[in-house]
Amino acid sequence: MLYNGGDCSQAFNIQGDLYECFDIADVPTEDGVMSYIKVVSLKDSNVIYHEDWVAVGTNYDLTLPEGEDRVEANMNITIYSTNITLPQFQLQNLRYHSSCSSNLFLKDRFGASQLVEWENLNQGVITCFATAVFTFDLTIPIDIVGDEITLTSAISITNFGVFNLTDQVAGLRLEPGATLSLSFNVSFDLTERRRYTGLTTITGITDLGVECRGIDFFSFLAGNELPDSFPSMSPTAAPTLTPGPTPNPLETPCDLDARIGCSLASGGDCADLGPPTSTQCIGENPSELRFIFNGLPCSASNTTGRNYDCESLNGGVNGNAQVFISVTDRDDEVFFEGILNLGQLFVVQGTPELPDRLEILVSAVNPTVGTPGAELQEIEMRASCREDRDDISLLTQYGSLQLAAFTSPDQGSNSAIDDVILTYTVANAGKLTAIAETLVKTSTLQGDGILISPPGVQLARGLSRTFTDTTRLNLFAAAGSTFDQTLTTTGIGMMSGAACADTDSFSLSIA
Repeated sequence: MLYNGGDCSQAFNIQGDLYECFDIADVPTEDGVMSYIKVVSLKDSNVIYHEDWVAVGTNYDLTLPEGEDRVEANMNITIYSTNITLPQFQLQNLRYHSSCSSNLFLKDRFGASQLVEWENLNQGVITCFATAVFTFDLTIPIDIVGDEITLTSAISITNFGVFNLTDQVAGLRLEPGATLSLSFNVSFDLTERRRYTGLTTITGITDLGVECRGIDFFSFLAGNELPDSFPSMSPTAAPTLTPGPTPNPLETPCDLDARIGCSLASGGDCADLGPPTSTQCIGENPSELRFIFNGLPCSASNTTGRNYDCESLNGGVNGNAQVFISVTDRDDEVFFEGILNLGQLFVVQGTPELPDRLEILVSAVNPTVGTPGAELQEIEMRASCREDRDDISLLTQYGSLQLAAFTSPDQGSNSAIDDVILTYTVANAGKLTAIAETLVKTSTLQGDGILISPPGVQLARGLSRTFTDTTRLNLFAAAGSTFDQTLTTTGIGMMSGAACADTDSFSLSIA
């Protein structure tokens, strides 16, 4: 992460309800000012990925605790004014979705922190930065006035900093014909396309008092700008050139590519979407329960499970727009904890299976610190799957929570409700800059819409513009339905004015 400092308003990501940020006090913005940053798993605050002082303008690493091989799916980042990590010293508190399930991109901003590098088994290291080594070779001419030269200074003045190498050369004595190499390393942000320049000067004095000077100038282009919309691309290596042969820009038509993508919030496959094979959990305890917070009172409960209890407190849950929910067992082991918005899905994850009984506490959110406030609803329920004795059934209402899905060792994954995420993308597949003048979708699932209208959007080679729509489906109600989508784009070459177009279609069938 890069610690930029500043408040929550600078957020730039597509995580939607998975991301929440609260400003409690002013977060510093001046480079070099220190803050104490603690990053933990949202599921288990004892899993710590970072806890130390960080200066504004510097990077900080999130590292795995010993014995772990990947981060949890959600993290909490808290910035403090002191290394005493108590609520009264908080400056900013946020949570974000830290898995690679489709909504985490390079250069995402989460409050005062920005994602600039990650590493996983599938992609290796993906980073904004590359380290360049600049080497300067000095040769002393054989016809200098004198028998030797004593170097006095070496400095490289660039548009990315001043690099004083005098300490490496001052006092060195070289004879005619001798050579010397100097070098320094620089880290470049390759997600910014720019020209880098520098002037390097090395000076010395011969034994006869004659001053000598060697000068060299360098200039190069590096990097590719990320698109101004998601998803972002991995940065390119420097320097970058247009692949040859370069076409005639005054005659070549554009080459736009329209694409429709489909994914599920649960991580499943749109190709196999349909009602679940089982509606009631029978056998081993579930390993995962997926609930929807719909804000209903205890009286809305329709479970027939044994030992179920729901109690309203302090006026109860009455369609609250936002609550804090914690799910534990009788030994206070935490299976979920976090802030939820009305209508949001959340997952209660076992380790590996859930215990026989769960205790769920729904509280108001303390707006100043993002912590639980007044308790609104207490739920006790059985999470076991004994036939004719317990009631883990899809769409069952447990107070303010509705069961949308369960996963068990015996029955696999069964979901009655899922969020379908459709992405509509126009990409420049050509070698020259194009203008996407229109991008129009038709959808029997999400409705028709004009995504880009004239004068359009300018796209450099390889860049794209993506739009995302999310629809919640009851898979029982939608069974047997087919939803058709089409995406059409038209455009012109920026210099040629020659037209091009492309169309993509996608049918979502519910089994």
